Amino acid sequence: MKKLLVFLFSILISFNSYADWKLIGDNVNNSDYYIDFEKIKKVDGYKYYRFLTDLFEPDQDGDFSYVSYMQGDCKLSKIMVLSEFYYKQPMGVGKVTTNTVKNPKWIYTAPNSMNEYMLELVCNHLK
Repeated sequence: MKKLLVFLFSILISFNSYADWKLIGDNVNNSDYYIDFEKIKKVDGYKYYRFLTDLFEPDQDGDFSYVSYMQGDCKLSKIMVLSEFYYKQPMGVGKVTTNTVKNPKWIYTAPNSMNEYMLELVCNHLK
């Protein structure tokens, strides 16, 4: 069990060190959004991808950025958050806190939202 925890922790620390983040936009909440297009996977008709939200100001927990691992359904325009990693520094750097999503649920993307835009980019990246 101890070896498994050490292994998982080492993955979390290096989670962003190999990311090739590409800026895709920003929003009125003073944050930038990035996608790692190199890590997009297509499995059983779904797209799996990571995006980074980089905040200009820390949130209420003192985090400056977070990375979300997503499952996307391109045909029905819906997404599911599989896990989230919160960081104390910008661009996914610094102390990490993991939030494993229990019982993830599908969310339909709202028209003209950042989630809709990200899913469109991901779906068009690998056909």
